[in-house]
Amino acid sequence: MKKYFLLVLSIYIIAFIWHNSLLDAIHSDGDSLALAAVVQKLLAWIGWSAPTGMLDDVLRKMAHVAEFMVLGGVVSLALSYVSESQIKRFWGALALGLCIAATDELLQLFSDGRACQLTDVGIDGMGVLIGCVLAYLVRRWGWIWLQDGIRVGCTEES
Repeated sequence: MKKYFLLVLSIYIIAFIWHNSLLDAIHSDGDSLALAAVVQKLLAWIGWSAPTGMLDDVLRKMAHVAEFMVLGGVVSLALSYVSESQIKRFWGALALGLCIAATDELLQLFSDGRACQLTDVGIDGMGVLIGCVLAYLVRRWGWIWLQDGIRVGCTEES
């Protein structure tokens, strides 16, 4: 049951990522500028400020990393049902994540006002890498054992 949950979750995350890439430039900019406005208010509240354009760019790149970090972690956990080898899971999740990132950028060619950027594939790849490493650490240290059910804070001795 857990492997199907992770598979469905992986598909949902990919659909979410690709949906965002298929938004035209007007809607994509509107979404990120709305988030930038919220962050601007939070920064003003603590006495800081940042130019809206720069903040928008930083938030967009952070969103890329966050989306693909979650994807990398979930795919890596899902692959634990396919392979016992940690190396194969790691490289498999990383390769799959990079293919999804490249497809994500290519999809933007079909959206009005959007462009395909190789740097975004690299940023997405870094997110996948972080997610894979975090998934490895979670499995390695026994914080969450999917084979025995989800148990937070457990070690092998418990």
